[in-house]
Amino acid sequence: MKKYLYLSALAFTCFTACKKDSLTKIPLEKSFDDQNPVVQKYQATITAGDGWKATFNTAKGTMYNGFFKFETTGDSKFVLDYSSASAATVGTAKYTATVYNTNPTLALSSTSAFGTIASVKSLGIDTSFTFKYASATGDTVKLVGNSYGCGLTLVKIAKAEGDNYLAGQMATAMTSVANLNKFRAYYKRATINGKNYDLIFNTKAKVLTINYSSAGVFQRFVAYYSYTPNGVMLSQPFVDGTLTFSTISALQVDLPSFTATATAGTSSVAINNATTPVAIDLTSAKRFEVTIVPITNYWISYYGFTIDGVPDALNVSGIIPTFNFIAFYTKYNASYDRVGFWANGAVGAYGPAVVPTYPTDGRLVCTYFGSFGTSTVPAVATVVNAVRDRFIDAQGYYVFQTGPSSYDWVSVATGRTWISFE
Repeated sequence: MKKYLYLSALAFTCFTACKKDSLTKIPLEKSFDDQNPVVQKYQATITAGDGWKATFNTAKGTMYNGFFKFETTGDSKFVLDYSSASAATVGTAKYTATVYNTNPTLALSSTSAFGTIASVKSLGIDTSFTFKYASATGDTVKLVGNSYGCGLTLVKIAKAEGDNYLAGQMATAMTSVANLNKFRAYYKRATINGKNYDLIFNTKAKVLTINYSSAGVFQRFVAYYSYTPNGVMLSQPFVDGTLTFSTISALQVDLPSFTATATAGTSSVAINNATTPVAIDLTSAKRFEVTIVPITNYWISYYGFTIDGVPDALNVSGIIPTFNFIAFYTKYNASYDRVGFWANGAVGAYGPAVVPTYPTDGRLVCTYFGSFGTSTVPAVATVVNAVRDRFIDAQGYYVFQTGPSSYDWVSVATGRTWISFE
């Protein structure tokens, strides 16, 4: 028993470090004389009760949430907010409870539905499907991946809550958030306790940005989020004076009126659609211009301009054959930036060069410098010119950072046209 407690402390150190190097450098005791009692106790722990809320905290920062029910037969069923399909459809996975270097472990089959999800390397979920036991307190078990250090927290929940997960209610929450992003104007204006906040849900990166003003100064809160049957939970709490919350629940969206209601923590929220920002980030446009984009060296927009809540409203993807994305090359040379149209894995020999300027009011204003050529296909030439005209709008764009490496440009003139870059 003393050895077991000592190992738990070591493994907890591994969990808090959350890096593979930390896991491999910490010396672990040699195996127990008899592993069976440890395995049996561990399996009895994870199979007891009505199931577990499972939260994956990846090394990349992204959170994924779901529900697991482990059976004594070595089978499990789960839902996970990786996608609306995996949140709505119950998956199955074989699991093994064993001991690895004296650490009780949970191994999920690489050929299971969970294995298919975890094998997507961009998610940052361990692909070894084995989690070193870190600690257990009350109804919570914490584990850590033995490859990437992905944290897994299991919290025992009641049958009614587990049933809500299995009934696909996370998918309902995902739909509600997606509907917010269909509002006609860009700004989702939340009023909480009499104060206004702009909510930006980056559903691809699973990042919530809250922009607001404090004593006349722009403030930006950023947190990863994951879905629950009731709404979303944040990786860290939002705090503004006496207002504190780490969940947004009971989100009800009325698309025809572009309004919504919700509960932030215990506070009621009324959400309306606005065409002007609650506060302006005076430095974001320049950050966008000077940031060096890893790997590509250019910003990517997969959907082009959203207008009145409709992505790719100019139908670039439908007109340019084998379209990939719109690329924005900051500092293409000393004189101008470039707007490129990628199709079939290469940038087209057309598109505008633009010169960015940064008025002191926080706008980004681009003027036309010249062209890299004209497509020989009339329809392509027409849509390229339409995109060009949006980029060189005379009133320009407010720029808001929406994640560690993503930005939105929002039309100053209307607040109903925007483009997202990552």
